[in-house]
Amino acid sequence: MKRDKIFLVFVFVLVAQLPAHAYLDPGTGSLVIQVLIASLAAVGVWAKSQWNNIKGFFGNIWKKK
Repeated sequence: MKRDKIFLVFVFVLVAQLPAHAYLDPGTGSLVIQVLIASLAAVGVWAKSQWNNIKGFFGNIWKKK
């Protein structure tokens, strides 16, 4: 019962949004781009460090066929 009320409030908040009248300066776009590039770099470093595990996982999948 309580979950239903919380869900209804959540849906209401998502549906009934008011205009924000917010200002995004030009630096915000560059910050978003920097975050995306840093995230891709972090995923790349993680994948490089885990390459043998990833290669073994997919190698085992393809060998079973």
